[in-house]
Amino acid sequence: SRFKCGSKNSRLRYFIRVIILFCIYFVTAKLGLALNAVNSFATLVWFPTGISLSALFLFGYSLWPGIMLGAFLVDLMVGAPPLVALGIAVGNTFEAILGTYLLRRSNFQPDLEEIQDISKLVIFGAVLSTFASSTLGVASLWIGGMIHGALAYQSTFKAWWFGDVMGVLIVAPLLLVWGTRLLDSPVGCRSKDDENALIQFRPRKVLEAVALMLSAVF
Repeated sequence: SRFKCGSKNSRLRYFIRVIILFCIYFVTAKLGLALNAVNSFATLVWFPTGISLSALFLFGYSLWPGIMLGAFLVDLMVGAPPLVALGIAVGNTFEAILGTYLLRRSNFQPDLEEIQDISKLVIFGAVLSTFASSTLGVASLWIGGMIHGALAYQSTFKAWWFGDVMGVLIVAPLLLVWGTRLLDSPVGCRSKDDENALIQFRPRKVLEAVALMLSAVF
C-alpha cells in the first residue's frame, strides 16, 4: 500500500543519513587523532564536533546513532578498552544533542545573519555543550586507567574542551549557513517524515553536504 511504501522509504532515508554521518565522523575523527593528539585522545581542533552539531540541528536528533557508532569505533581503534570507548562515545553524542537542544530552545537561526545568532552559536554550541564531551570523555579515560595524575587529567581536559570548541567555531558556521539554502520550509517547521528535521532528504543535496563537510576539514 502507499502507507507501507512511504514507511519503507522513510526508514531507508533514515538509514542512509545515519550511515553518511557515521562515515564522515569516522574519517574526520581518524584524521584528527593523527594530528598530535594529547594522550592519544584529545586534539586542539576536533572537527567531528562541528559536524555532529550541524548534522543534528539540520537533519534531526534521530541521527545520533551515527555519532555514537563513529566515536565508539574510532576510540576502539586507537586503543581504548570497550567501556572507555563507550563512555567517550556517549559524551560525544550527548554533546551534539545538548548543543542542538540549546540552540533550538534559544530560537537560533542558522543563517547567522544576526549578531545574537552568532553569540548563541558561540555560547550554546561551542562553549557550554562541549563541556559534556570533555567531562565524560576525560572521566572515562581516568576511570579506565588511560591517564594518571592530576596534571595529565587537567591537560587532557583542556585540550579536549578547546578542541571541541574550535571544531564548532571552524566547521559549524559553514555547514549551518549552507544548510539554510536547502530549507524547504521556514526554520521551526518539520517535514512529515521527521518532525525534527529542518532539511528534507535529497540524494544530490546529501552529496553536496558530504563534499562541503570534507572541504571544511581539509
